[in-house]
Amino acid sequence: FRSYLQQKKLNTLNTYLIMFYNTIHAEGAQLHLFESLAKSDEAAILQLYKITKKPMCWFEVKNYFPNMNECSLKRAITNLKNKSQLKKTDIKILGSFGKPCYKYQII
Repeated sequence: FRSYLQQKKLNTLNTYLIMFYNTIHAEGAQLHLFESLAKSDEAAILQLYKITKKPMCWFEVKNYFPNMNECSLKRAITNLKNKSQLKKTDIKILGSFGKPCYKYQII
């Protein structure tokens, strides 16, 4: 699914504001790679919400992107919420660790 989105939306991936937090102090080509990956993660997740048009929590999104790092996925959802592209709903479901998890939806 992710590769499909990247093929179809490759020309728009660069329009998203980058949100890579360089806590590992990467530099040069490595930093550029990590920024690109963060940008494509956000773009792919946003497209998923646009296509499905249904509220989902992070672990439901993870089902579509099984190889995406859990922290990267959660951060991407938070970044999209902070950019007003997703909104947190009042809907909670029991998460994978037995804790309530909010669902997010496209604005």
